[in-house]
Amino acid sequence: METRFHVKRDIVVAWIEQGGIPLHLPGSCWSLFLSPYVRHLIKFRCFLFVIRCVRIKEKDKGIKMGNVKIGGRRKQEYIKQCLINTYKKKEKIPSALYEKYSFKAPKVFSFIENPHETLRYFNKIINYVSRVEKFVKIRFDLSEINVMTIDAVIYMIAISININSDFKPKFNVLAPEDEGLRSFLLSSGIADYFNAGNIEIKENCNYFNIKMGNKTNVDLAKSICDFTNVNIGKTTKFTGFLYDMLIEMMTNTGQHAYDSKEKIKTQWFIFAENSSDRIRYTFIDTGVGIPTTMSKYMLTVSNEDFEKDGYLTSILNNFADENSADSILLLTGLNNGGFRTRTEKSYRGKGLPEIYNHFKIDRKTDNLKVISGACLCEFDQDDRQKAIVTELSEKFLGTMFYWEIMKEDKNVL
Repeated sequence: METRFHVKRDIVVAWIEQGGIPLHLPGSCWSLFLSPYVRHLIKFRCFLFVIRCVRIKEKDKGIKMGNVKIGGRRKQEYIKQCLINTYKKKEKIPSALYEKYSFKAPKVFSFIENPHETLRYFNKIINYVSRVEKFVKIRFDLSEINVMTIDAVIYMIAISININSDFKPKFNVLAPEDEGLRSFLLSSGIADYFNAGNIEIKENCNYFNIKMGNKTNVDLAKSICDFTNVNIGKTTKFTGFLYDMLIEMMTNTGQHAYDSKEKIKTQWFIFAENSSDRIRYTFIDTGVGIPTTMSKYMLTVSNEDFEKDGYLTSILNNFADENSADSILLLTGLNNGGFRTRTEKSYRGKGLPEIYNHFKIDRKTDNLKVISGACLCEFDQDDRQKAIVTELSEKFLGTMFYWEIMKEDKNVL
């Protein structure tokens, strides 16, 4: 049987046993009910100290708030919303207020090998968490995957840390059942971002574990270069180009001011893996992305500059096909860094061509792949100016760079 109270006071104070957190439910004159639903919703043991309240007759089928009569499910939703609004701005949220949702990852969990399904999976989670107005705990269910690359792992971490929501969502991971993938995941540095509980984490000296930041980190760039030199058998001078690449990528990320309207806050992540014949690098930032940045530059070019510069005009003409706009913007940025007009006004991101030229001209890097916006660009190993473009049905929020450095002695480990 439901027990109802009528509160002749503006505030009902609930002292929660776990942590003793005061809970304030505002209202000019309203009723609080304790139904089995509410007890199930709250889930933790609590004692309500209600000031100046009197018992309402059981025959009363509803409660009044102002001139609105609330009954049945509407009462439940009202109490629930009061709880949410109360804790919305607090640092510590009772775990019982979180509703749990699980999202099963595609079997091929990789942006490089399965971009469409992997991107659809993450965007489904991002869109849900961004619009839901309640406390949620999201599980990344990786139990049934049979292929996994580090780019998807990094993006999963990026979402869990940087998702833009007022309701402080929580995230956890159900690790793969496959032992090899499970070991790779746990050794990648994921335990620095998710609670691994009592699981034993084994370090792998062939991994430069996932690191993150939002500013240029000179020491970290040097550490990655040292990791490379040790495993490739070269001196510091050899990795000068790698240092420049990393600094450029970090700096580009830091230059993007965070917009509260963005679904993910801006951050960068880096991982490197040593193998018998090469070292693989993955860098992801959750900024606005190359196509968006380039399109903003395009809007700042004056009509006079367009008329003077035939190259700019040719780019603009290519935008007639909206489906290929992101790939054109991305390739333009990599090849030219944006635009430098004849009046010498700068519309370029200086580092993008340098990053691409280390692959295209200097051939210091191999197997370059870039994802940003709605396209994946992979570059041919023989004809390095040839881009193999995969148009994506959804947008990648940020930019991903993947590249490799080959070893001269392919047995160095």
